[in-house]
Amino acid sequence: MTSSLAVRQGLLTRAGNRLSAILDEHAVLFATQEDSNEPKEIKELHRRIRTTKATLKMEVEKVEDALIKYSSTVDELPVSTPSKEEILKRAEANIDAAQEVLDRAHVALTKLLQLSEDLENRAQTPRTPSEKQILSKFFTEVQRHILRQKNGKESEGTWSTKVLLAHAKEYVTSELKINAQVERRQQHFTERQEKLNMTGTKQATRAPVSTCFYCNNPGHPAKSCPEATTLSQRLQIMKSKKLCKNCGGKDHLAMRCSRGACRLCGTTGHHTSICSKLFPMETPQTLQKGNTTKKVPLKTLHQPQDTAAKMHTVNSDQGFAESEEMDTVLHVSNRADILILAGQAQVLNPETERLEKVHVLLDSGADRSFISNALADRLHLQDVDSRRLTINTFGSHKAMVKTCGITVLQIWDAQGAPHSFTVTRMDTVTKSMQRRSLSLEDKRFFCDNDLQLSISATSTDIHPQILLGCADMFSVLSNGLSPLYVLPSGLQLIPSKLGYLVAGRARTLAETDEEEATVNSANVLADDDELQSWEDFCTFESSGVDEFIGPKAEERRRTDEAVWRMFEETIVRKEDDWVRLPWRKDAQQLPE
Repeated sequence: MTSSLAVRQGLLTRAGNRLSAILDEHAVLFATQEDSNEPKEIKELHRRIRTTKATLKMEVEKVEDALIKYSSTVDELPVSTPSKEEILKRAEANIDAAQEVLDRAHVALTKLLQLSEDLENRAQTPRTPSEKQILSKFFTEVQRHILRQKNGKESEGTWSTKVLLAHAKEYVTSELKINAQVERRQQHFTERQEKLNMTGTKQATRAPVSTCFYCNNPGHPAKSCPEATTLSQRLQIMKSKKLCKNCGGKDHLAMRCSRGACRLCGTTGHHTSICSKLFPMETPQTLQKGNTTKKVPLKTLHQPQDTAAKMHTVNSDQGFAESEEMDTVLHVSNRADILILAGQAQVLNPETERLEKVHVLLDSGADRSFISNALADRLHLQDVDSRRLTINTFGSHKAMVKTCGITVLQIWDAQGAPHSFTVTRMDTVTKSMQRRSLSLEDKRFFCDNDLQLSISATSTDIHPQILLGCADMFSVLSNGLSPLYVLPSGLQLIPSKLGYLVAGRARTLAETDEEEATVNSANVLADDDELQSWEDFCTFESSGVDEFIGPKAEERRRTDEAVWRMFEETIVRKEDDWVRLPWRKDAQQLPE
């Protein structure tokens, strides 16, 4: 009986220890899973809670069954069973541990019930994402901006999820505005470049506005007809063709014409092409009296002598102006040591579809830009307008009237950027010019400073086919960001979009032969009282240069005769068949 009771008591003790271990395990599980918000973890936690409840219920039932069996067994104990006091003493030894286990089980059950209620409440309420989950939805730049704002707001105690979303929205909105503005500027820049590139093509392919009713040829208005240039000729053509004197029409008379008034004087009854203001009653002699064109005296080392010079003034008939305007072209090229302002650009040849290099003359004294007819024809430039020019040649009392075409030219600078100009077509812009060869010091200066010239330093001949006047030349000059340089020879380096331009006068010890000067000028003033130094005069006299006034062919013929005469007079044949040729006047003879 005693051994059976001891076995029962051991089973009860083990059941209590098992219950204690289960409660400890589920208490740890409760502590680790209490803050979980994931749906799968919540379901797993519910399952474990149900399992724990069933296990606890089974263990409690086992304890109750054991107690019942224990009571029945005690009642059926034989006489040899220990006394009640002994049994109570043994039971009292384990009752404290059993009571502690039961207390812990009660606390664990209470917590499990509370946790179950909390989980059910959370499942019913909407799920709120955490701050980390919200930040993970944005780009790194937005996260950094939000965290910077959080550092300041948390110290003030005003940080919340709503504030987080507000800062994120503000940052994203500002970035969208910036991107939209940048894209808009880029689009405007692209459209402006395309418009500039297409301007020349659109204007070049534009059809003529009307046909001249004097010569029946398109391409020019009636007031600029090159065939009928006088008022009497135009009136005779109108009379012979029975045209309306107010509009040039054929189906009505001037008294019944409904067209507008003359564009020059504003009165009705006559066409603009036969207006009296278009044909002033002034003779060429009176026009020349009002012209202030003067001859440009060339700087020489002898007393002033005649030189082969050409001087022109160009008058343009504006059509709508009350008086004729004079276009001024100023450029002089008479010395090799003086470099005019010229550069090199590129034009597109439509036949080869390649860029060609052309020389461009920059003339601040010209009020319009010009292009040679040869270059315009090679580039297939179409006239968009025409202009009648009155050209007065220096020394002539007769003015030459010529109609010149107006076209649009597009050139590319050294950086490949296009530039469009409205230019006037002329037969010849200027003749080929000689350029002074740069000194070794100047070339070394270019290498030391890594400068790029528009025209190569080795080029000695240039033939400008484009002239940019004061209205266009400044668009190709630099905007002031590039520095100015002065070469060791005294020449100036002028920065431009075509590259550095070399201009000015080089320092020389003596003047060289005077060459033919070409002056396309009007209203040019020079200093007539400039004195020559005695040293320069002596240097010039000792150089053996003979001045000659006349054509170059005659000068060359006389020079050839003098050389041949000197050759025949000085040639010597020695006995050993050696011939001494007089190559130079000051040649030094070699020793025997």
